Amino acid sequence: MDIDSRIKAYRFVGYAALTFSTIAVLSVCVTLPIMYNYIHHTRKVMHNDIVECKSEAQRLYSQVNRIPDLMMAHNLT
Repeated sequence: MDIDSRIKAYRFVGYAALTFSTIAVLSVCVTLPIMYNYIHHTRKVMHNDIVECKSEAQRLYSQVNRIPDLMMAHNLT
């Protein structure tokens, strides 16, 4: 292998490495904000669902606690 073919091979490897690293950096710059927005939206929806579930559980618990009072009010014996 003469020196010219080695230089060409090293140049090709260098350009390939530069191309792959540039593509990797650009893909991270694009996907990172997308993932942040997705996770933020998912957390917001989950928080709203949890708040709704807690309020529904409290409402049901208060209704269950009123059952004995209602049964005693309708007891005629």
